[in-house]
Amino acid sequence: MAKKRLNKKVALVGSVIFVVLAVTFIWLFLYWGRSPEPFIKDGDAAMKAASETVDEQIQAEEYKKAERNYQRARSRAKTDSLKIEMLFKLADVYLKTDKWNYVLGCWNKIIQLDPKNVKARLGRLKYFYIMADNGARGYWQEVASQASEFIEIADANLLTEDIAKWESLGVQEKAPAVRMGPYLYLLRGRAVLEMTKMGAGTDPDASLSKAIDDLEKVRELEPGNVEAYWYLAQAVITKGELLASRGNLEERKKAVDNVLELLEQAVEVAGTDVKAHINLLSMKLILARREPDALERIQPLEPEYLSFVQKFASSAEAYSALSGFYQSLGHKSLDKAIAAIEKAVELDSENVTYAIIAANLHYRRFSIYSQEPDLYKAIEIAGNALTLPDAQEESGPQRWANKMNRASLCVFLANCYIGQVLESQYEGIEIGSKRKQELISAAEQVVGEIEQIFGSGEEPRVVKWRGMLELARGDRSSAVRALYATYEQFKASGRNDAQLSYTLAKIFENTSELGMVAEFFTSAMDGPGRIDDTKPEALLDFAGVLLKLGNYGGVLNIVNFFENKYWATQRSQTFRINAYIAARQFDKAEEELAKVGRPDDPNTIKLNLGLVQAKIRQVQRAVAQKQMKENLGRATGAEKKGMEGAESVDELMTSELKGYNDTFAELVEKLLLMEPNSVGEASVVAVCNNYIKEGKLKQAEAIVNRVLEYFPDSTMLLFYKQILSEPQPNKISQQRRKEIEKQTLSNISDPAVKAMSLGIFYQRNNEPNEAAEEFKKVLGSCLQANDDVSTAEAEGEKMTDSQRLAVSYLFEIALETKDWQLVSTLVDIARRENLDDCEGKFFAARFDA
Repeated sequence: MAKKRLNKKVALVGSVIFVVLAVTFIWLFLYWGRSPEPFIKDGDAAMKAASETVDEQIQAEEYKKAERNYQRARSRAKTDSLKIEMLFKLADVYLKTDKWNYVLGCWNKIIQLDPKNVKARLGRLKYFYIMADNGARGYWQEVASQASEFIEIADANLLTEDIAKWESLGVQEKAPAVRMGPYLYLLRGRAVLEMTKMGAGTDPDASLSKAIDDLEKVRELEPGNVEAYWYLAQAVITKGELLASRGNLEERKKAVDNVLELLEQAVEVAGTDVKAHINLLSMKLILARREPDALERIQPLEPEYLSFVQKFASSAEAYSALSGFYQSLGHKSLDKAIAAIEKAVELDSENVTYAIIAANLHYRRFSIYSQEPDLYKAIEIAGNALTLPDAQEESGPQRWANKMNRASLCVFLANCYIGQVLESQYEGIEIGSKRKQELISAAEQVVGEIEQIFGSGEEPRVVKWRGMLELARGDRSSAVRALYATYEQFKASGRNDAQLSYTLAKIFENTSELGMVAEFFTSAMDGPGRIDDTKPEALLDFAGVLLKLGNYGGVLNIVNFFENKYWATQRSQTFRINAYIAARQFDKAEEELAKVGRPDDPNTIKLNLGLVQAKIRQVQRAVAQKQMKENLGRATGAEKKGMEGAESVDELMTSELKGYNDTFAELVEKLLLMEPNSVGEASVVAVCNNYIKEGKLKQAEAIVNRVLEYFPDSTMLLFYKQILSEPQPNKISQQRRKEIEKQTLSNISDPAVKAMSLGIFYQRNNEPNEAAEEFKKVLGSCLQANDDVSTAEAEGEKMTDSQRLAVSYLFEIALETKDWQLVSTLVDIARRENLDDCEGKFFAARFDA
């Protein structure tokens, strides 16, 4: 019995002990489960392990472990201070793993918990300032707002503290101020200034005053702050321009004086800071560029720049500034600009901006002087620059700058590769299929990267470069659609792309769309980056278009600008003389021809031919007007006065006309001996007609036979040869002339050419049915259709120019004769072959109408 009682006591004690242990275990489990300490400890251990390993996979796993533990610790934190500590630890993890959106999220949450947290506010502010300073201008509003909030919560002691004390991991950019107060006022003042210059806000006067007050406060608190002087100078000059725009020109002059005085003070207080000297020289250069006689004002600055570089001989920034100065002097100082920027690259080989400038300058020298080694050097520099740190993608505050650097280099290379293909097309130079394919392949690679950088196939810059690539490949239709769509988008948004406009101008240069071409050239010559800075000949291309449009004053202005900025060339002189001729300013044309000299030069002979032709037309118009006036007088029965001198006037004009015709014939004969390919059929026909009219049949026959030696297949000259074989060439009836012309065209050996020529002949003589039959012969199998695919297309052939022209002629005839079946067939061909560059819609619209 006693033994049983003992067993019961032992069991009871054991049960109690078990319960106590179980409760203790549960309590410990719940306690440790609620405590953040173990997770902080594990998170710190994971961060330590990640920093010690070189294995990227293990490192990534440790960072994930650290993030997980810090998140758990944060969720278990009971105080705001511990939550903030965990958020900073998480921010450190995200900085290590390059997750900047999460870093910003951590800083924002810290500021919500503690609005006066300096470290989080400073890290966030510096992030957005770096973004805005690197070109992401949309962030200036955020910088201004955050700087204002920061100033409001900062006490007097904080404003005097050294900013280095609060440096944030990941945004250790060189601060533009030493102490917190000047730093905040500088950032706010600059942000407000930048927004005002962008046109943001409704009261620019108030904004500029606010910016000036902030920047003046920086000068007061930190007298040696070079940045403060520079942005204050910009604010003062902007205010002066604003007042001048309202008519107060005196304020502009006062602003200029104040600005120079300010920047000279900056040099005095920070004499060893290279930036202070650059700012002063840069402002002098900016102000000189604004003047009408800019070049004359810029040139005297050279000794100052050279003295400055000598003082800071080890500064890459100094040589970069010197290069910028020489660029302002134009192409004549291009060698010096290149030498200076190459010195800057040598001193700072990691600077991608210097590399971009160097590549562009080499390319510019290649474009202006046609020095191919410069092109290859430019491509080499740009290719190497793509490997530099500041051209790599990242997600931090440098991401915008890096993205733009990489995009700039890829665009530059795409232009180098595609430009070689397009220039060969413009100039009619064969570069070889292998070389062309190499260039296109290289272009495909960088265009693909451009698309990756901008991220969307609908982004205008992506569409543009796709179109440029298609143009280089030879797909003109799709290229034109893409390029023109991009042009319209840019135009609607107020943007301008000189290269795009120039490319479109060259595409349509030799078409009838002269008004559009003039618009493209005008756009290409507008604003910074204008195309003639790298392609001076584009100016003369534009002059050629204006000459065709009859804008002779515009031609002369462009030629004068070209020769003043670059040099006089045979082409520029030719345009000037032709403009004077077309404007009937014959005296000036003769003066220019005398300046050219070289009377036996073929180009001079051609210009003289143009001048004599214009004089002939002027006399012919005068004769025609006189005859019309006489006929009108006879018709009204009016008594004619002054008949005594009429005959002498007629004789004078006839004699003058004969003299011009004789001169014209001499010039044609002379040019035939020197450069027969330059003698056009029209000139020979004009001489021949004049000889026939004057009864000089042997001379007419001689010139026709001589030209036929060079152009034996010329139907026009063969026609005149047949005319001259008639008994009385100067008395042939119109009917006989038609018969001779038809016979001449029928003797053409090439079937397609014969059919095309006869078709045009019949249409001109109002014989549509005969014309239609001939045009059908030109088209041949193209008129057949099978499942909406033409025979020519099925065989992989393209329509010839003659066939495309035949479609247009035949289409007009079919509309006129109401042959709707033929019209429908031709619309199908136009759609399949895209004959109107709008997928046959023009033809279809004519049909539907």
